[in-house]
Amino acid sequence: LSEQLHGLRRAFSTLSDVFVEEVDSLRAEQKAQAQALRSARAEVRRLKGEAEARAAEGSAHAERLDGLEARVERASGEVQALARDAGKASSSCHLLQLDLVEQRSAMDSRLAEQRKSLDEAAARLGG
Repeated sequence: LSEQLHGLRRAFSTLSDVFVEEVDSLRAEQKAQAQALRSARAEVRRLKGEAEARAAEGSAHAERLDGLEARVERASGEVQALARDAGKASSSCHLLQLDLVEQRSAMDSRLAEQRKSLDEAAARLGG
């Protein structure tokens, strides 16, 4: 039973390490996506400002304005996609954390049961 207990502890430790690494990886990915989202939003604001400035210059720049507006639309679509991806990463991170808590709880329950069995066996051998 001691070996089983030790094996369970090692398995739990390995599982816990994997979950922590995965959560850290998702957090890093989420941070990178958040930075990309901020950059994309800044680019959208810059492009919108540039589009408005060109529109004020008149019809001679209408063709350029159409191109800038298309870029703004593409950037806006990319911002929306990045926002969705960031939300998914955040949700995945939370789900992994919940799963880790459930796994720990299950391991703790199994460990308590095995300790109880060991204590009972020790009592029978000692008594």
